[in-house]
Amino acid sequence: EAAETEVAEAAETEVAEAAETEVVEAAEAEAEAEVAKTEAAETTGEVAEAAADDEPAAQDDDQKEEQQEQQERDEGKDETAAAASADDEKELPPSPPEFTVYDDDAALGKGCPSLAGLEFFNGPALEAASGKVLVLTFYSKLNKSDFCTLTLLDQVRAARKDAINVVAISRDQDAKPDAFLAKYQGKYMAESPAPNNDESLKTVSIGYQLAFDPNSAFSAALKDAMKRVVMVGDVVVVDASGHIRWYETFVRGENPAGRFLPQLDRLIAGRPLLSNGPAPAAEDDDDEEELVGDIPDDLNAAMDGY
Repeated sequence: EAAETEVAEAAETEVAEAAETEVVEAAEAEAEAEVAKTEAAETTGEVAEAAADDEPAAQDDDQKEEQQEQQERDEGKDETAAAASADDEKELPPSPPEFTVYDDDAALGKGCPSLAGLEFFNGPALEAASGKVLVLTFYSKLNKSDFCTLTLLDQVRAARKDAINVVAISRDQDAKPDAFLAKYQGKYMAESPAPNNDESLKTVSIGYQLAFDPNSAFSAALKDAMKRVVMVGDVVVVDASGHIRWYETFVRGENPAGRFLPQLDRLIAGRPLLSNGPAPAAEDDDDEEELVGDIPDDLNAAMDGY
């Protein structure tokens, strides 16, 4: 009986120890699972935090890029405002009467015709009311002496960064701008009578849009709006809302009136334009023969020079 009791007690002890071991192991396994779960959660949190950190960084990069672009636009406006302010401090020489644009000129304030009918070749299509100041000019392959005007306008555009758009419209109906660019872009025109023999104007440089005017429809519409013939060398300044605010005629790159740049910079800066006053009263001349008819739109396209 004593031996039996001992065996029974030993068996009970062994069972109890085994049970206790299982409980301990289960507890340890559960603790390990909790630790693993916690570590996984921490890892997930770290990944989420890293992603969250990356997102603002990407946004910061975009914002910095936008701020840089805006700063460049503002710098362009500041430079033009400074130029306009500097002009206030110096008196411009009087412009020749035949090139003077007076305050009561019929063209000023008129809406610029739509550019939708033009075919653009080296840039996106533009409209008159583009939100920026627009400079329009006209050229012809026959007027090689005026190529320096195209280059001059490219320099004007580059100096004012993103403040203006420039479009040069071909008066040629037998050749489109892509052929013109292929032949003349980057070409040195030794015979070009550039103003003051400026060598920088003798190499054709056009970094803005060229457009073809099918059947000269836009030129005809602009003639109607401005009440004057549109010629090669004309430079028309249109404000951001699409209204004609100024125009002048360049002759072989020369700006006889001398008001184009001051007026352009004032318009960009939102300042009042220079005034030439009203047109003087016309003098009666009984001996002068009255011209009959109209000057054809393509007059300059048929001439080499003036």
